Amino acid sequence: MKKVTLLIDSKNKSLDVGCLYEVFGATALSDKGVQCQFVHLDMLDNLPFHGKLGLVLDSDVLIISGFNNEPFRQAQKSLSSCANQGGEIHVIENERVFSFVAQSLDGRVRNSIFAVDGGLNLITWGVNLIKLKYGISVGSDVMKGMAVCPADLMQLQNEYEGDLQASSHNFREALIWAEKNLDKVLTVEQVASRACLSRRAFDRKFKELFGTTPKAWLTKLKLEKAKYYLQNSDIEIEKVAVLSGFGSYINLRNCFNKNMGERPSFYRVLNRV
Repeated sequence: MKKVTLLIDSKNKSLDVGCLYEVFGATALSDKGVQCQFVHLDMLDNLPFHGKLGLVLDSDVLIISGFNNEPFRQAQKSLSSCANQGGEIHVIENERVFSFVAQSLDGRVRNSIFAVDGGLNLITWGVNLIKLKYGISVGSDVMKGMAVCPADLMQLQNEYEGDLQASSHNFREALIWAEKNLDKVLTVEQVASRACLSRRAFDRKFKELFGTTPKAWLTKLKLEKAKYYLQNSDIEIEKVAVLSGFGSYINLRNCFNKNMGERPSFYRVLNRV
């Protein structure tokens, strides 16, 4: 299941909460099969913090806003569980402030948590996250349905769409092709070739636009597709490796061991729908 959970304190940082609702409350996400749930912590005061996090451990993405340092220390075990299942954890907090929190967390959790500055930039950050996690077309649909100020929307479009459209139609088409044909994408060079760029130029352009490498992006997409097949089908694991673009069971197993801390077969047993 594609699932984003947002833990928010609606009493604080109303601008941050509004920006998160603008992006992750979009109907375009549900239309594409992405479930987003907003959990208002001020309505769950009777639950301990680790109990609140226990509600969201099956999420692909966990976004946390409105917390101080102490609750994170108390919830380290639950955060570890979320990280061990391959979930991403994003905290709306100044990075310098959050660095003090990170010092108290174990290495696996620390490497899975990303600090994000609050404010209007959450809109551009959220759209970019959706594009990387669920596909460029999904992020574009979310952006088209926004009710933000036209000037802000134009800036957002210029930031994430302008370069794609103005400088290279082939670049955009190559990314969309890769998303739809993961079973055929064995190397980044294949995508770069479709974009009519060298591997070096392709890597540089992708990094400038999305803040990550095309290899990391493709690995994340393939891993999500493999997890879906393992959870929702009886397809043999060797076939899952081919369908999700890893090419072989060994590549799939190595990716799971590195990112999930377990073998694909064990993941299937624990997460079967």
